[in-house]
Amino acid sequence: MGRLIRETDWSTSALGPKQAWPAALLSSMNLMLSCPDSMYLLWGADFVLFFNDAYSQVLPVAAEKAQGQPIASVWGDAWEAVRPLAEQALGGHSRRSDDIQRTIVRNGKPEQTWWSLSYSPLYGDSGLIEGVFCRVNETTSQVIAQARQNENEAFTERVLSSINDCIKVLDLDSRLTFMSEGGQQIMEVSDFNAIRGCPWPDFWQDQGNLDAIAAVEAARAGQNASFMGSAKTLTGTVKWWHVQVSPIFGKDGKPEKILCVP
Repeated sequence: MGRLIRETDWSTSALGPKQAWPAALLSSMNLMLSCPDSMYLLWGADFVLFFNDAYSQVLPVAAEKAQGQPIASVWGDAWEAVRPLAEQALGGHSRRSDDIQRTIVRNGKPEQTWWSLSYSPLYGDSGLIEGVFCRVNETTSQVIAQARQNENEAFTERVLSSINDCIKVLDLDSRLTFMSEGGQQIMEVSDFNAIRGCPWPDFWQDQGNLDAIAAVEAARAGQNASFMGSAKTLTGTVKWWHVQVSPIFGKDGKPEKILCVP
């Protein structure tokens, strides 16, 4: 992109000949062009667009038709969606927006993508803000991975909900986050929200309370544990249980939740 900028005749452009460009614009442009990350800068009230090689890969038009043009003429409605962020940066306030959805043409095919944009003020020779820096980061893979994880978690919750046994999921602080519908019937729970977030060991009596605390500690450390004890339902009925307590591991291989199965 540096060669394109050098070889273009800018004399008829809104910025005038390159020899007359502000030193601040030239230095900012050199910084942008040398950056391996996807970046662009906007200069002046018309938001004239300059970009580096990495950003040229996501443009909706050829780089020759976009470099040095008002960004609105390049991106159209897509620009209008993020224009307020750039205007706030032009007013001195850095702004960031994550996971913005865009359809781009890549390898000759339209593709649904997501991006994070970070806008910062760009100061001119006079010390006043005359432009905007934007760092662009594609988040498509993270968004898709999160969507798949959410689908898996929703499926798992549906499976657990369909089991008649008293299946419970705790957070690492031993608080109740989930109880199967069968478990709610067994424990005579009419509204799970009434006990959501309550410490699970508190439901156990006497030695069972101590054993439940120890089992949670073991699961938090990545180990399985089991114990037998008595617990009261919400209506006061005492029931005896043999419970298996196991860690649920996250992507990092560390326990992130705890599963309790009678």
